[in-house]
Amino acid sequence: MIKNRILPLVLSVAMIAIAFTACGSKEKPNDTDLTSSASSTAAGTTSKAKDIKGEILFYNTRTDMELDSYDKNWEYYIGEFNKNYPNIEVNIETSKDYEGDLAIRMNSNEYGDVLFMSAKMKDSDLPSFFIPLGKKADLEKKYDFVQDRYVGEDIYGIPPNGNGQGIVYNKAVFAKAGITSLPKSEDEFLSDLKLIKEKTDAIPLYTNYKDSWALNAWEGYIDSVSGSDTYTNQVMLHEDDPFAPGKPHYIVYKYLFDVVSQKLVEDDPMTTDWESSKQLLADAKIATMPLGSWAIPQIKSKAKNPDDVSYMPFPYNIDGKMYTQAAGDYKLCISKNSKNIEAAKAFLWWFLDESNYAQNEGLIPSLKGSAYPDTLKNFQDMGVTLLIDKGAINDVTKNENGWLDAIDKESEVGLWNENFKKDIVDTALGNKKGTYNDVMNGLNKKWADTRAKLIKEGTIGK
Repeated sequence: MIKNRILPLVLSVAMIAIAFTACGSKEKPNDTDLTSSASSTAAGTTSKAKDIKGEILFYNTRTDMELDSYDKNWEYYIGEFNKNYPNIEVNIETSKDYEGDLAIRMNSNEYGDVLFMSAKMKDSDLPSFFIPLGKKADLEKKYDFVQDRYVGEDIYGIPPNGNGQGIVYNKAVFAKAGITSLPKSEDEFLSDLKLIKEKTDAIPLYTNYKDSWALNAWEGYIDSVSGSDTYTNQVMLHEDDPFAPGKPHYIVYKYLFDVVSQKLVEDDPMTTDWESSKQLLADAKIATMPLGSWAIPQIKSKAKNPDDVSYMPFPYNIDGKMYTQAAGDYKLCISKNSKNIEAAKAFLWWFLDESNYAQNEGLIPSLKGSAYPDTLKNFQDMGVTLLIDKGAINDVTKNENGWLDAIDKESEVGLWNENFKKDIVDTALGNKKGTYNDVMNGLNKKWADTRAKLIKEGTIGK
């Protein structure tokens, strides 16, 4: 998701772990902090909870949580919610191709009451589909990861959690290959993958090419490689060549090109399968998968030895120092076409504030003051600096909010779309003519031409 950031906070993992685990209090806003009495009710005031009635649909991405075998599945959460709100019926619908299916459904009014916001929507389109959840200045006091997806001062989506950006790996495979320390550079990473290919039967790195949304995980490494959580939104939008050699995008995607061209991935990326890949990594048949930390609990739940499933930072360092970014996950929002807005608000605020969803899933809670997960132990051991996305941005005095989104959409580069990532894989496989530099040069041309056009139109500044 493209983010606009304000007041970045950079903390070491050790500092964050202390800060979050030392306190478990949850801030409660005043009634005026939120947009209605229903939202304040869901945030902790239960006197009117039984008076809220209605039936709502929660449309989401978590197909795994429909399963009875999942530790805390959707049935569990609905049961907990109904302890406080017995007169609200929550129906669950999930999708394997969420972005694609949601795009179709949003052509009608039937896209759920509470849902995860599409990562591909323009900010300017949000008021046409969703209700505002509150004012940015109020909500950012209570939640992390809310400094984007707003129009004016109105926030339209809040994520229940944030994700660290790294690589899920199987420790048993690494041990079998004789790897005793995690890589900190591309050379070390490629060397480790080659050892895995030589000494084990595991696939060194699984691309998930066919379920191409997974390729977008690579975009989450950009600020990590830059060493700053301000690069994308303060620097890149002023560059004509952000895909040039030596710049973060070139560096990150060269990793992808190299692992594919050196045949350190599955034999046929065109036939990958997301759901089965989780089981394969859990069973030590895949060594690594580039994914946000949200994937860790899903894969652990399938493993006979859950401790074998672990997480490592993207293998890149700047003068010996490593960085990783934590950013907001899919944002919860409410359809403006909902026939039961108050019930939808009650569920959304309960899910954000009282469900313990992030903690149960081993994720980074967006609610300030919540306990921090232990899934980033490797990051702490390696001295990684965690870049917490405090949102925004760009110098607000320059009114740069939305510039990056405008360039990205108009140019059709698609930073958080999978198209150019698939081009890189296709080129590395030899299925598409050209070189890695050809792909990068093409992206630079699109970016520079669009910047010039938008500057001339006055849509953005120089």
